[in-house]
Amino acid sequence: MINNFKGPSYHKSFRILLVDDDQDFSNVMTLQLKNDFDCVVVQAMNPYEAMNHLIESYFDLVIIDWTLQSMTGWSALHRIDEALRIDTQISPKWGREKVPVILISADPLNEARSLNSEHFYKIGFLSKVQSAQKISEGVCQLIEKKKVKAS
Repeated sequence: MINNFKGPSYHKSFRILLVDDDQDFSNVMTLQLKNDFDCVVVQAMNPYEAMNHLIESYFDLVIIDWTLQSMTGWSALHRIDEALRIDTQISPKWGREKVPVILISADPLNEARSLNSEHFYKIGFLSKVQSAQKISEGVCQLIEKKKVKAS
């Protein structure tokens, strides 16, 4: 349910890639994030789809489920790292800036996981065991805390 919380508006220039294999969760979070931030949200249902999106375009933020069915979020980001290193057609922005990542999981043990990558850096962890509004508010807090800017 979308309530009255409104995050900062990025006027559709802020791009979020949401990677989660739970279609219902992804649909609800996409609506919530679009409503709260007035931004572009692109969904990827698996790491391979995420890799394709990231090679085609630069994103200002990646929100990724740490326990995807086909591989962990960590493995997915490292495979994407390798692909971005190899692909010569990627956006030049990839060579200059790391993309902030928010890890999400229903398992609180994943909160302590670190992320060390050439193209990505962890800005926080959010539990999926809460409302979409609470997750969106958590995204806003992490964005503001880390001063994440639109490209």
